[in-house]
Amino acid sequence: MARPEKYTDADYLAWIESQVLSGCSVTDIKPTELQKSIGGKYSRCQEVLTLAQDKLADQINATLPSMPVWFRNFIIQLVEQTQKVAESQWPPVGRGINEAIQGATIVFESQKAEIDSQLLEHLEQIRTLETIGEDNVTEVVN
Repeated sequence: MARPEKYTDADYLAWIESQVLSGCSVTDIKPTELQKSIGGKYSRCQEVLTLAQDKLADQINATLPSMPVWFRNFIIQLVEQTQKVAESQWPPVGRGINEAIQGATIVFESQKAEIDSQLLEHLEQIRTLETIGEDNVTEVVN
């Protein structure tokens, strides 16, 4: 025979209710808080807390009136206004992006031209050294 639980559902629920009455949201209560305050197994605290959260959510939803049309229209207007404001910000953002790309392109092209110039100088030095090397070989052979 299983031994009886030291703490009853009523103990847990009373503590949860006291937290809700003091202004804490039932969804903010964690099983570890319940366990530290009342005691018992963590899994049992989790079960009771989940049941309490479901029960209170059902009670809250049952007491809420349906959303009136004027409030739905208010939400739609807010969404539309937010969209218009966000879209109005695109032109300066788009210009900024284009300017940044153009600036980076100019820097890149400048650096590329410098590197190409250095490459040509190095190639010319290699050709000069090859010619000197060939001349030295001819001189040594003769």
